[in-house]
Amino acid sequence: MTSLFVSGGLGYLIAHHPPGRSIRPYLTKLLTILKQQTDHELSLSLITSQTP
Repeated sequence: MTSLFVSGGLGYLIAHHPPGRSIRPYLTKLLTILKQQTDHELSLSLITSQTP
């Protein structure tokens, strides 16, 4: 589900990108969100795998 959100979100950013402005801040924000989600999912999977 995350990949659908990412591809849809990235497509939206590119399609609605105003001409003459950098898209870098938008991509940086998107990558930050992805990293936070990944870190959260990894921590949940570690907690779940350690539960007897």
